[in-house]
Amino acid sequence: MFKTERMKLIQIIALDEDVIPICDYLIKKKIVHLIDHTFISTALREGTPAELSNTLSEIELIEQKLKKLSSWIADNNIEINLYVPESKIIIDPIKICNETKQAVEENVQTLAASIDEIHNYKVRIDRLNRISDALQSFETAGVSYEEVSKFNFFDAITGTMPRRFIPQLRRSMQQVPHHFELRNLSEDEVSLIVICTKEAKKNVIDTLKNHYFSEIKIPDEYSGNPHDALDSIEFNLWSLREEAAATKHNILSLCSSLAPKVGIWQKVVKANASVLNAMRLFGKTARTTCISGWIPGKSAGKIENEIKSLTPRPIKIELSSPDESSGLASSLKKEGNTKVPSKFRHPAFLKPFQMLITTYGYPAYDGIDPTFFVALTFTLMFGMMFGDIGHGAVLTAIGFFIAKSKTFKSIRGAGWLMVTVGCSAIFFGLMFGSIFGIEFHSLSLWLMPLEDTKQLLGTAVLLGILIITVGIILNLIQSVKRKNYKEFLFGQWGLLSGCFYWMALGVFFLALIKDKNVPVGLTVAVLLIPIVLIVLGDVFYAKLFEKNETHSVDEDEHSAAETIFKPIEITLGFVTQTVSFVRVGAFALNHAALMMVVYQLARMGGGMTGPEANIGSQLSYIIAAVTGNIFVMLLEGLVVFIQCLRLEYYEFFSKFFEGDGIKFKPLKIEDN
Repeated sequence: MFKTERMKLIQIIALDEDVIPICDYLIKKKIVHLIDHTFISTALREGTPAELSNTLSEIELIEQKLKKLSSWIADNNIEINLYVPESKIIIDPIKICNETKQAVEENVQTLAASIDEIHNYKVRIDRLNRISDALQSFETAGVSYEEVSKFNFFDAITGTMPRRFIPQLRRSMQQVPHHFELRNLSEDEVSLIVICTKEAKKNVIDTLKNHYFSEIKIPDEYSGNPHDALDSIEFNLWSLREEAAATKHNILSLCSSLAPKVGIWQKVVKANASVLNAMRLFGKTARTTCISGWIPGKSAGKIENEIKSLTPRPIKIELSSPDESSGLASSLKKEGNTKVPSKFRHPAFLKPFQMLITTYGYPAYDGIDPTFFVALTFTLMFGMMFGDIGHGAVLTAIGFFIAKSKTFKSIRGAGWLMVTVGCSAIFFGLMFGSIFGIEFHSLSLWLMPLEDTKQLLGTAVLLGILIITVGIILNLIQSVKRKNYKEFLFGQWGLLSGCFYWMALGVFFLALIKDKNVPVGLTVAVLLIPIVLIVLGDVFYAKLFEKNETHSVDEDEHSAAETIFKPIEITLGFVTQTVSFVRVGAFALNHAALMMVVYQLARMGGGMTGPEANIGSQLSYIIAAVTGNIFVMLLEGLVVFIQCLRLEYYEFFSKFFEGDGIKFKPLKIEDN
């Protein structure tokens, strides 16, 4: 609970023909965080067998074509089921490539041809509709296209254009002999026939195009009798629509039959692509492949036995622990070439708080996992700042709904977090006797925030002192584990700094709280001794234990400046961070004060009771009270959450948690 899961380094050396079964096991079990073979031995080359060297590029092409198929299927409102049982996922890149490549290509070509056919139908239908519009415009004008086309000195230009450009077109053609025939097609578009002289035709067409005119040329087959031409167009349109509908039906049938296959293909191809990408991290000799990675230590023995049972041929497996003083894993950890990944191991009630940790960073493998302490302190601080039975119950109910709803599956952890802090708010609401901002003396089990302000703020500071103290203790434990004795003794949050802090608190308590007469000399000596020891410790530790290390002049000056200003930094750090926890009590006061304002505003309309109360005032009071409660819950909930995070990150984490660990990312099918 207080440290991440213990890891072991596994090295698997197997014949090339056994690599695929091993990868199949590893990818389905999700148990190995791979590391680059160059960290193990620079003499090994990249571990992709020769027969698989070109398979990855082919599989990537298949993935692209599957994305295209998926897009076409989605365009037809058909859902692809991406859930595929592990039993159907086969890890064998060459086999999968050969089996799916041809099938995917054939279906892509078939669908592409049908989609192109639909597009061609749309183009032909649109063309016929435009010709029909033009012929109807001639009919509306009382002439036929056949008659106009026989003019010796005039020509007719037909087409469509936006209605808004007609006035500009008229002005542009004032100097050109012409005649317009307009017919409305829609609110924004008109059909236009322009009669002009043959000599002016080219200039007229250029002018029309400058005004977004789209010309329609009527083919000879429709230049005869207008009624016959329109009937012929209508028949052709009907035939094209029937053919387009049949093609669309074929596309839907094909997409429906393809949808389940595409889901399986996508999952299987992605799994094999993951294996081929992972092989770049493997090491390779002439006939063997070396797979190296981190696995959970508690499962190491079981994993070793299961891998060896995958094939009758011999497989060499070596295990080593980074926690031991010798071995390859220990060497890699000491050299710092690769970090040991961190994998949380928490009971269910702590898992919602993991996201608060990972937002800041991952704990280092040899560091302390702060999740338990964050869960405890975050819950206490949130409840104290948001203490209200009603508001806490609403927050709990919303959180429970999110946690149990399938719609919010991706943020289920946030739902359980809301449930936890909501229960804390209910608890402190009982302590404060507050229900939806109304305080009841008879219900209060501890204090009333607006009446017992001094006690509330004092409790908040005491909570802060406790959290800071826990942070210092965790830093001491972590320093001993890492054998960093300089940090343990003389660090900013080390033992001597802690002694200074606790002695300063003792002096403050005796002098100001208990009103005791503490001798000035004793006070100065008690506070000065830890600070002097910190300064001297920094200097002498460097002289005694770091004398063989070479330092530049700039580094020496930087070290001297740090030594001089370190006591000031320590003192200011403890003062500001302790005072910072006053906000826990201040926000509890703020919550109570805001709710007081809400009910005062609600009573301005006459209130629920009294001589001025009526149905209108009661309704107004209820609306104002409910609206005010919702506003306060939203505002206070967000602000309190941010303030709790700030106190965790800056006042608690700064003592020991660096967040420089890396996440355990096992080889698996899904994206990391």
